[in-house]
Amino acid sequence: MKDETNQRDDAPPRSDLIAKLEVLEVWAAREIPWLRDAKGVYARDAEGERVLDFFPTRDIHFANWDGTQNCEATKVLYPQLERLKKTRRRTAPESHPDLQSRLDDVLKALRAKAITQLETANKTTQIAELESSVSFWQSLAQKQEQEIVALRERMSKTERELREAKAAVKGNKVEWTRVTAEKDAKIASLTELLSKISPIR
Repeated sequence: MKDETNQRDDAPPRSDLIAKLEVLEVWAAREIPWLRDAKGVYARDAEGERVLDFFPTRDIHFANWDGTQNCEATKVLYPQLERLKKTRRRTAPESHPDLQSRLDDVLKALRAKAITQLETANKTTQIAELESSVSFWQSLAQKQEQEIVALRERMSKTERELREAKAAVKGNKVEWTRVTAEKDAKIASLTELLSKISPIR
């Protein structure tokens, strides 16, 4: 059985633990990085929701985490990830009780942060989809309204042209009646005149 000195010697270097903790504490306070592809585009799951980049949620995950599990986009944002090292599964609370306490706190905070962050992102996505849907229907309604206005204008123009055509036809009938009456009157006058002229023998 190892004595207390050997246990302390077997514990992970304090600097390695602190380097990891400082990164995680920033994520817990600000935002857990999103998983992105080589072009920086958000990775999404089968339902189209964003996916969080790797972050430890248990002691064993913390021990094995050395930054290689994170995407390149996250490494660009946090270059210190390149300097992280794997540590033993045990954080040796008897050797670093303050760091073990910090680790427990930050892992708990990260688990809560992940839930809140994903829920917020999902709501944002849902809101964006709803806004897009509303925008589509508003655009469709506006287009239909414009088409209705244009149709009404065409109908109004057609009705006006129809009234003008009817008026023209009516006017033509009146003129035809007048001209016909004048012609008939002239014919009657000529007929009467001819009847009075004695035939030449």
